[in-house]
Amino acid sequence: MKQLLSTALVNSRERVAFWVDMICSTYVHLDCDPKRAGPRGFEGSIERHPLDSLEMSVIRSQPQTVVRTPAAIARDTEDCFLVATQSIGHGYVEQDGRETLMEPGDFSIYHSARPYTLRFGGAFEEIILKVPGDALRRVMPEVESFTAVKVSGDSGPGRLLSGMLHALRRDTDCLPAPAARSVSETLVSLVAAGLQGGAEGPRMEQTALQSYHLERIRRCIEDNLHDPDLTMEMVARRLSMSIGHLHRLFAAEPMTPAQFLLGRRLAHCSRDLLDPRWVMRPVSEIGFRWGFNDAAHFSRAFRQHFGLPPREWRMRALRRRGLS
Repeated sequence: MKQLLSTALVNSRERVAFWVDMICSTYVHLDCDPKRAGPRGFEGSIERHPLDSLEMSVIRSQPQTVVRTPAAIARDTEDCFLVATQSIGHGYVEQDGRETLMEPGDFSIYHSARPYTLRFGGAFEEIILKVPGDALRRVMPEVESFTAVKVSGDSGPGRLLSGMLHALRRDTDCLPAPAARSVSETLVSLVAAGLQGGAEGPRMEQTALQSYHLERIRRCIEDNLHDPDLTMEMVARRLSMSIGHLHRLFAAEPMTPAQFLLGRRLAHCSRDLLDPRWVMRPVSEIGFRWGFNDAAHFSRAFRQHFGLPPREWRMRALRRRGLS
């Protein structure tokens, strides 16, 4: 069933904070900097339309810049792609060293697991599909190399996707479950077809085989985070590849393999520190649980990544919940 969220629900002084909470709960954790407000204060709204395994939303708002930071990624490790179709106004999408201008009818994608920036210079409307990462990779294994590239609204796939989304905006509540499932699968396939056949602008070419090996590397690292002796040489041996090949595969990625390893460890530590079930466990125990073998090093790395030492990170969360 459609859900409408709007800044009109709160007084003008609370609207910016309310807006940030709205976009974080609808999409992923983000930093948002609204540029100017109207005479009645900042105005924005989000319509949410669940659609089987996807979620469609319509966002209308005033000028702003939205940033997905490494710290936000570490707090919220959801793996999804956001497929944004511009309806009104224009905006810029920036990720993985690429930037594209979105105009009405165009669509582009960005990935939640890596930093991105969205910039809107004026009032705008977008229809956004939130797609689980695995759902899009199943039909397009190389999808990561197409972030922040545009599919024009003048192309066949662009017109089809825009038309379907505008129709669904009116009719999602009328779809029975089997039809919603079929429609969601069609939308994912249409996004992939558009990216493969109609994407404009530069992108880093990555073959399906390279994507497959990168995913193997990431999974091997993820499965062995608890091992304090884990090295990239060990990962390469376990995957029967040379260390040189491993580093070449990561050459076009936004972080090195070692940075990816550290980031994943810190992400899991942050999640445990914010989990009430772990509130009585010492901070150092959580660090050791995820592969750190020196408490001082863990504290320094955590502070550098999140801006606070782990103990203060936990205490701030407890204060927000009224538990300390």
